Amino acid sequence: MSKNTANNVSAKSISKIGKVAEVNQHLVQVNALNKIIASKDQQLKAANERLTCLELSLSDSQSYIQQIQEQLEQQLDQLQAANTRQHETAQQLQERFDEVASLTALIQQQETQLANLKKEQAALNKKADAQAQEIKTLTQSNKTLTAQLQTKAKQEKALVQDAEQFKKQKLAVESKLSQAQAALEQSKKSASTANKNKETEIKAYKKRIAELESSVTKQSANLLAEQKRAQKLERQLTIQKITYQNPAEDYSKLESLLVNHRALMAKMHKTPGELELIEAHREVIASSDFFDAKWYLATYQDLAKNPKAAKDPARHFLLHGGLEGRNPSPKFDSEFYLAQYPDVFESGMNPLLHYLGIGQFENRYATKP
Repeated sequence: MSKNTANNVSAKSISKIGKVAEVNQHLVQVNALNKIIASKDQQLKAANERLTCLELSLSDSQSYIQQIQEQLEQQLDQLQAANTRQHETAQQLQERFDEVASLTALIQQQETQLANLKKEQAALNKKADAQAQEIKTLTQSNKTLTAQLQTKAKQEKALVQDAEQFKKQKLAVESKLSQAQAALEQSKKSASTANKNKETEIKAYKKRIAELESSVTKQSANLLAEQKRAQKLERQLTIQKITYQNPAEDYSKLESLLVNHRALMAKMHKTPGELELIEAHREVIASSDFFDAKWYLATYQDLAKNPKAAKDPARHFLLHGGLEGRNPSPKFDSEFYLAQYPDVFESGMNPLLHYLGIGQFENRYATKP
């Protein structure tokens, strides 16, 4: 039983302790709530103070707004008065504008009148200038006429002096003429004798001239025949050199005839036949694989100064370049060919033309072996 009592006491003690703890917790919570309430009271107090300030500020603002409204009413009255004055001023300005428009129209009329006056003044000035120029021209003409009159007066005076001098000279000439006539008569007598001798000499000269003319005619005929013969030989030689395929053929006789006539041909003017022959030779060289026109002009740059050579290099090589030792291309050595074969050099024939017509068929070398 004592144990039960002890247990009951213990249970009650524990229950009391628990209640005390709960009370303590409630006290803590109450304290916390009191602190919160105090804080809220302070905030409420501050809010009331701000509200009071705002009420005061609102009262001041209302008073300020009322003042502003009064000022606005005053300004509105002033603005209405200003509008009234502006309307009056606008009417005055309109009246001024009307006056200005009237004045402008009047000024334009005056300007038009002034322009017309200026035109009239310009026309009058032109007339005045024309009259002044006419007066100047007349003055110049007057001066010219005066100078001409003075010149004529001087000329007349000089003519009078010349006439007097001419009379003197005429008398002197007449005297000399008389003397000359006498001398002429004497000369005629002497000339008559001399004329007879001269006539004899003239007859002899005429006979000699006739003989010379006959000789010249014969020589001209012979020269023409030689020229035709040389042309014929040139054509024959060219044809045979180009077309003949047998290297054993002997051209020496034909070439010797050509050499014999070459000096004669050089002295003659080139005939149409000769020009055709030169053109044929040029074509043979130009169409040959041994002639390169671009290489020829590039190698011998001095030919650029020669318009004819630059225009027709094949013709230049035919007539000049070959005998000057110039090469038509790297495939043919003109200087070597002329030195190696003296007969070609002596013939005066272009070395490449000789090679194409004769040399290659005789197995002659185009370049140094």
